[in-house]
Formats: sequence, C-alpha cells, structure tokens
Amino acid sequence: MIRCALSLLVLLALLSGAQTVRAATNTQNDLLNELFAPADTNRNVFGTNTCPHALPAFNDGYRFPEQHFAGPAALGWRMADGVWLVVLLGLGAWLFHTRRDRRWLWLPLGAGLLWFGFLRHGCICPIGAIGNVTAALARPGAIALSVFTIIAFFVPLAAALLFGRVFCGAVCPMGALQELLGWRARRVPRPVDRVLRLGGWLLLVAAIVAAAGALALPVCRFDPFVTLFRLTGPREMWLFTAACLLFCILVARPYCRWVCPYAKLLGLFAKISFLGRRIDAATCGRCGACEARCPVDAIENGRVDLFACVACGRCTESCPTRAVR
Repeated sequence: MIRCALSLLVLLALLSGAQTVRAATNTQNDLLNELFAPADTNRNVFGTNTCPHALPAFNDGYRFPEQHFAGPAALGWRMADGVWLVVLLGLGAWLFHTRRDRRWLWLPLGAGLLWFGFLRHGCICPIGAIGNVTAALARPGAIALSVFTIIAFFVPLAAALLFGRVFCGAVCPMGALQELLGWRARRVPRPVDRVLRLGGWLLLVAAIVAAAGALALPVCRFDPFVTLFRLTGPREMWLFTAACLLFCILVARPYCRWVCPYAKLLGLFAKISFLGRRIDAATCGRCGACEARCPVDAIENGRVDLFACVACGRCTESCPTRAVR
C-alpha cells in the first residue's frame, strides 16, 4: 500500500514537472517580448497618466545585498530537519536489527522520501554536504557551517559506524526513490559492478578538490533527483531525469552504487561497524538464498561486504535458518 502511494506521488511529480516546463517557457516568451518591445516613455504604470516624462533609469550598478542570515522560519525548518533525521535514523536502525520483514523499513524510508525529498526539496545533498564541509575546512575563517550541515554530514556517519549504512536503507530520499522503482531490477555481473563502483570514488575526489579550490562541481547541475524533488528545471533536465528513473527500474540502486560519493564515506565507517549485518557460520546452511536476494552484490561466499551493504533487509528476510543477523 505504501509503495503504491509513493509510486503515485512520483508520477504526479513528473506530470507537475512537465506543466512547470510549459509555464516557464510561456513566461520566458512574455519576458522576451517585454524586453524587446519599443520604449514608451508615457506608459500608464499606476493606472494614471500623471508622468509625461520618461521614467528615471537607475544604472549606477547598485545591487541589493544577499541575505546571509536565515530568518526564524528557516531556522525552525532546519531544526525540524535535524530532529527528523535523528529520529528516522534511530527508527531505521531499530527496525533493521529487530524485524525480519523488510516491509517495516518502508515506514522510515517513506517518511524520508516525503519529508527530505518532496517537502524539503532534497535538502540532504550528498555532494553538497561533502563540498560544504571541505570548503569550511579549507577556509575556516571565511566559511562557517550551520548546525544542520554538521548534523546532516556527521550523524549518518556515526550511525554507519554503529549499525551499518542505515541511512541508505532507511532515510535517504534518493535511496528510497531507487528502492521504490527497482523492486524488479536485474542484477549486474560482478566484474562490471566492480568497475562502475570507481565512479563514486572519482566524484568524491572531484567534490573535495572543487570545494577546496572554490570551484563549482558540474555534476551538481545535472542531479536528476533535485529536478524531480524541486519540480523545476529545463526540458533537457526533465528528459535526463526520466531516463535516470527508467534506468533505476532496470538496475538496482545505480546511484548509490556507482555515483554517490557520500556512500563511499558511509561504506568506510560501515566496514568497521559494531552492529553491521553479519552471517553466523555455525547456523548458515549454505543455501545461497541471501546472496541471490542481495540487490547490490554485497554477499559472496557466505560473507557480507559491509562496505557495499545498503541495509535493505532482503538477506534477513530470505534466510531460512536465521543465520543473517
């Protein structure tokens, strides 16, 4: 039921995006017509024709200053984001380790998709979080991190150190969208998967170098999830978003495995996690059910690769001897 409702929400978002593109095109045409229209010094601006002379033009180069401090409403939303992130991480970790039926994970996963995805327009950006922290470390006197940025970057890493990558499996809106679309996805051959996983490392290095050098990262401009969550973007980005969503139907979690740089950091912490997913060799029947169900090829020869495990819960659900814990 939850999956059907979320699928309907994604479909409505795509339809709304198409309407947004058409409206933006019409608005752009109106602005061009207004811009290149012949000048009329006697325009009736305020409903009265009391100004027979040309309106003054302020071309002294003055620009309004940018806002550097968030107002009370914005701070309230940020506080709610931080609290909601911690709550969903705790709920996801508890369900991941206490429930064999993985459908329970859709409670925090669906809430994360609705809140951080569509309501907050994808405010948890893996590439942006890495860039913000790197820029603050590279220029400590010029850039200050907000409390929410610190929470959004470090709290999921702490959760990965304790429980594994529960952020990927129970909170991340991008992971939730891929999980929603890829429930019938096909598996990729392991050699191909190993090569494609290098993409996340390359983007991680690029994000750090770009942020340290105060450069813009081009990949941020081509994030398909931001286009969907914010319901805005040019026609080319909507076509790219539709292609990426179609690819998520065919392949399980391609963004998490081959693109996301923050997933690499989470994997490093999860690899040494205290309560990460493991297989008890004494009770394992070597049936291979867990390895066959794993969508990201994180299980091989009876061992779980905690670096690659996204805490989806399929291995626990499929194990007949309860050896996966």
